[in-house]
Amino acid sequence: MQELERKPKGSRREQERARRRRNRRIRRIVICVVEVLMLVIVLGCCYVISKWDKIQHDEIDQDDIKVNSSMDASQVEVMQTGYRTIALLGTDSRSGKLERGVNNDVIIICTINNATGEVKLASVYRDTWMHMPDLGYYSKANDAMCQVGTSLASVNMLNENLDLTIDEYVTVNWAAVATAINLMGGLEDVTVPEEIIEGLRGYITSVVEETGIPSIQLEPGDGSPRHLDGVQAVALCRYRYQGLNDTGRTANQRMIIGKMLEKAKTLSLGQLISIADQVFPMVATTYSLNEVLDMAKLISKLYIGETVGFPMNAKGYTVPDQYKAYPSQGTDCLMPVDLAGDVKTLHGFLYNQTDYQPSPTVQRLSEAIKADVGFNQ
Repeated sequence: MQELERKPKGSRREQERARRRRNRRIRRIVICVVEVLMLVIVLGCCYVISKWDKIQHDEIDQDDIKVNSSMDASQVEVMQTGYRTIALLGTDSRSGKLERGVNNDVIIICTINNATGEVKLASVYRDTWMHMPDLGYYSKANDAMCQVGTSLASVNMLNENLDLTIDEYVTVNWAAVATAINLMGGLEDVTVPEEIIEGLRGYITSVVEETGIPSIQLEPGDGSPRHLDGVQAVALCRYRYQGLNDTGRTANQRMIIGKMLEKAKTLSLGQLISIADQVFPMVATTYSLNEVLDMAKLISKLYIGETVGFPMNAKGYTVPDQYKAYPSQGTDCLMPVDLAGDVKTLHGFLYNQTDYQPSPTVQRLSEAIKADVGFNQ
């Protein structure tokens, strides 16, 4: 039989050409995938940028920020290099705009440990008697924003009375908080004491009327943790009766913030963008767009650590009429018995500065309060 002739294998040159063709195809596929990913990223960034103009972005002059110049430089360095400090401010403004007469219901100092991501929250009770650097007189802590009509007035008050160097803040109204929680799908496992359920009904009704956001009343239960919608959560943050007073109310505010952070970690990027789209118009902040994007990248790293209320040592007090700066000034306040001592404790809590020494400014304010109300007698 005639043998079939075998086809000779391709030359080495032909094999090399085939290999190069395969490599080119692979490179084209990889480049195509990268281009698609980049397009998605660019479109995402463009979307966020397009929504940025909804935020009330407050440009503040650094010269307008009041900080105690008498603070020890080494102690200031610890605060500014190891931590990020933000003022979280909540108002009862319906429009989201700040103006005179808007009540500052929430005043929270938030520190973020740059190394660990731990978030600590310290609520300043709104009735705390403090010096108002932008007004030149003493009043309740929430009077700074109410009388001046700016978030910066509250920041300057915190900086002067508590030896802080805050230059960042986020201000929201109650509608923003309720909307954000609803868009998250509500909050799970929230403990609501059974004895306040009936009292919360009026607050839930009030929040619905003020914000226009629908809700339902809470019904009595067996004390088990509950699922709360946005209005119900806001009502809990505002309720201060049946023994809760401002101490219990601010504790609930910090608890709700913690629940919101944990819920946010479970959401997709698309869900977070959708929430931001609807909440942005009700937010005022000093953050730039790049800073907001940087903070968003950190959300998975952040966790709520300990929380506390300030002042730690206080006494209910009715300020005599002769100390009123204006006729309608509220004078049933919470008087810091030892402002300087509480500031030392606060710095130990927020910045782990166990050896912190209050500045001469804080010591002067502390002694003035004691002398005026007779606590040193």
